[in-house]
Amino acid sequence: MSSWPLSAGLQGGAWHWPLDRRVYLLLDGVRVEQLAKRLYEWSAEYRLDADLLYAGTPLAEVSDVSPWLIALPDKHHPILQAFLAQGVDEEWGYIIESQASLEDVGNHLRHMLQVRHPSGVAMWLRLADPAVIAALLPDQSTPAMVPWGPIEGLVYPDAVASEWVKSTPKSVAELPVAISSNGYLLNETQVSRLQACDKRRDLRTLLHFVEKYCPDWRLPVEQRERYDLLAALTQSARGYGFTNPRQWGLLCTLFSRERCTSWSALSEQAPELHACLTKRAEASPSERLKRAFAITSTYPETT
Repeated sequence: MSSWPLSAGLQGGAWHWPLDRRVYLLLDGVRVEQLAKRLYEWSAEYRLDADLLYAGTPLAEVSDVSPWLIALPDKHHPILQAFLAQGVDEEWGYIIESQASLEDVGNHLRHMLQVRHPSGVAMWLRLADPAVIAALLPDQSTPAMVPWGPIEGLVYPDAVASEWVKSTPKSVAELPVAISSNGYLLNETQVSRLQACDKRRDLRTLLHFVEKYCPDWRLPVEQRERYDLLAALTQSARGYGFTNPRQWGLLCTLFSRERCTSWSALSEQAPELHACLTKRAEASPSERLKRAFAITSTYPETT
C-alpha cells in the first residue's frame, strides 16, 4: 500500500495515469445529491460512458441514490475534475484500474452489493464508500480469497488521514474467487472491518457537526487528531449509555460550552455536570442530557 498527502493531488504520489489499463471512477449516489443529473451536466461536452450500479438489482427502486461507475478516457475528463475539486474531502468515491470493460467491472461490483454475514444473513454494502471498499479489498490480499475480480488497483481518498491511498491485490494472475448467486460470504475479520466503517462514518458526521455548531471549541488543528479525540470521547460515552450520533452531538455541545475535550477534564472543571451525565442508574441518557443542559443554562456567563 502506498499513500501520499491529499494536498499533493491525485498524481502527486505513487499513482500516475496508467497506459496499459482502463480507469474508472465509482461515485456514491448518497453523498453526491442528484448524482445522475450532475453527471450529465458535468459531461455536457463529453461522451458519458457510465453504468448505474443498482440497475437490474433489488435496489433498482432506489436508483436515485445508486452508485455510478464512470469510464474515464483521460485525466482531463470533467467528471474526474469535479470529483477532485469538490469530492475528495467528502469521500465521494474512488478510482478503479482494470483491463476489463465497463460492463464487466460494473457487473462485478453489482455482484458485491449484497454479501453474506458468516451466519448466512444477507447484508447490503455502501460499495462506493472508499472505507468500505478498503475494508472489503485490503491491500495485497489474495484474489483467490478476496473478491477483487477484474479490479487491478484502487486509488481512494482517506479524508481522516488526509491521504490518497493506492491499493492492489497480491497477484492478478491468480484465479479469482467465485461469488455465489446469493452473495460473497464474509469472514469474521471482514465483518469487523466493515463494522469499523460504520463507526468511522458516524464519527465523520460528528466532525462535520462540531465544525458547524461548535466553532469555538478548541480542538486539535490536524484532522486525524480531531478524529481520534472524538473517537475517545464517544467510546467513553458509550459506556455511559450514549450510543447514537444525535446524543454525541449534544454531548459535544456541552463539552464545547465547558471548553473541555475529555471526560476527565469535565470531571475536574464541571463536577456537577459530569456527575449528571455519568450516573446511569439515575435516569435515561436522554433525561440526563436534558438535565445537563438545564445545569449549563444556570451557569453565570464568563469571558
